Amino acid sequence: MNAVTTAEPLAIARDTILRPGGLDDARLDQALSQVMSSSIDSADLYFQLSREESWALEDGIVKEGSASIEQGVGVRAVAGGVHFLDVAPDDLPVNVVRHFVA
Repeated sequence: MNAVTTAEPLAIARDTILRPGGLDDARLDQALSQVMSSSIDSADLYFQLSREESWALEDGIVKEGSASIEQGVGVRAVAGGVHFLDVAPDDLPVNVVRHFVA
């Protein structure tokens, strides 16, 4: 059994989520820096990429099929004991957090 190294999941995330979205380490650092430059005690960025495919067969013949892809980015932050969560499917977290970062 092969052990998965820390670098492999990070490389997968960079290739499948970050690069296609035009993001890199520098932009992520910029987003977190902007969030943390305010009254935020702690924060993180999270990313989601989910693919689903479904087929319905009847007597070996495909009768229905569907596919979906969901992806997005979010910011989780804590300020003064209050938890914030914001999700932005089409935006970088730098812009997402502006409504709750003073």
